Amino acid sequence: MIKRLAITLCLLTGSIWGSGYIPTALAADPVPVTATPEQILGNPTLSLQDLPPGFKELPPQIAAEVSSKFEGLRQQLIEAGMKPNKFFAYVHPQTFQIVFGFTGTIANQPDRANFDAIIKQIQEPEYQQELIAQYREALKSRQGIEILEYGIIPELNNVAEASTGMTVSVSMQGQPLRLDVAAFRRSNVGAFTGIMYPKDRVPTAQLGAIARLLDNRILQASSGVSPTDTVDPQISPTTTGTTDSGVIPTTGTTDRAVSPTIDTGDSSVDRPGAEEIR
Repeated sequence: MIKRLAITLCLLTGSIWGSGYIPTALAADPVPVTATPEQILGNPTLSLQDLPPGFKELPPQIAAEVSSKFEGLRQQLIEAGMKPNKFFAYVHPQTFQIVFGFTGTIANQPDRANFDAIIKQIQEPEYQQELIAQYREALKSRQGIEILEYGIIPELNNVAEASTGMTVSVSMQGQPLRLDVAAFRRSNVGAFTGIMYPKDRVPTAQLGAIARLLDNRILQASSGVSPTDTVDPQISPTTTGTTDSGVIPTTGTTDRAVSPTIDTGDSSVDRPGAEEIR
């Protein structure tokens, strides 16, 4: 199961970024700006110690495969104005959850403005449909994997200075999986993070807390404060979820087969309101 999750993550990463859609969008005509934010140095990231007990490093062979996919998109991101730092990924063998992400330096103010503009666009249903159409097209050559449904995660619209979040349900050789992803920017640092887990299970580590903890690490890098000197957001199944706003459908229609609740402790529940893509 862990290998299947990792393979799905690799395929999605390779297909999504291999399509060149987001890197091309990030490299669009610059948005006029004048403000110059504080510069953040270093390589803010998350470690195993940041996650709940039970998470481990990925097995070496799987880690190498995931890293190779990340290296494949590194050059695209650099060309789009973002210099990525080290990719991180951890797995919980008992719950089959993968936590992953990376940060990157966005040196130029016009590139930051473009990054923010894309984040804003991703919150729009029409743009989401365009993204999903691109991803589905890129996945046509990947046998056994397809996108089933998707939706936005409103609680992730208020992380750092600009942010957004989406959830995507995929089928990998008949196995339903859920991918929750977030993108945000703090000063001159852009960040992408996400979790992948079986669709019928509540994740051990929630994406909202993971994103905010990563943002906290970015803030600590800017101030030079050690993580041990500050209070971090706690990552647990009950600290975030849909109690604030949940997941909103991408259109005015909702798939009746999707449960209206999540993160209640019932492992059979699923993210609500995501529009099914047939």
